Amino acid sequence: MINAESADSPACNRLFILAFVVLLGLAIGNTVRTQDLWFADEARVGGIAIQMADRQLYSVPYLGVEPFVEKPPLYFISAALAYRWWGEPDNPARALRLASVFWGLLAAAACAGLAATVARRFGDGGSWYLKGLTAALILLAIPGYVKNVVTVRIDIALVFFYTASLLC
Repeated sequence: MINAESADSPACNRLFILAFVVLLGLAIGNTVRTQDLWFADEARVGGIAIQMADRQLYSVPYLGVEPFVEKPPLYFISAALAYRWWGEPDNPARALRLASVFWGLLAAAACAGLAATVARRFGDGGSWYLKGLTAALILLAIPGYVKNVVTVRIDIALVFFYTASLLC
């Protein structure tokens, strides 16, 4: 059991970091599954990103021949770059999922920063960084969050920006 005195110990810090790395590995490892883009959102978002990478036009996403300006383009750009750098023509899903994992891990880091900021401002002055890391671990341990992280959708990038905006 971790109490207030042992929370700052090096062994406790290593335990939290190890748990964070293991959960991070599970989240990333889940992306290398061989599942294609199944859901309608995945196919549309993946198609837009692949088309962006093939055309090498990163300013405006296109759905077919029409500009797709309904969603912010930053997620599409990151997915297109992931496809361009690591994508395979036969199985683009792996590379496209890496973009979602990137945004999901950034959102977990923003959650850690937010929790650490709250703990530092309103807490007892103790190990605020461990409280932030614990918040990120809890977030990465939620199956619904991990499912959203490994799904090719724009939502996870919006989660990051919303969480990061709370830090400002």
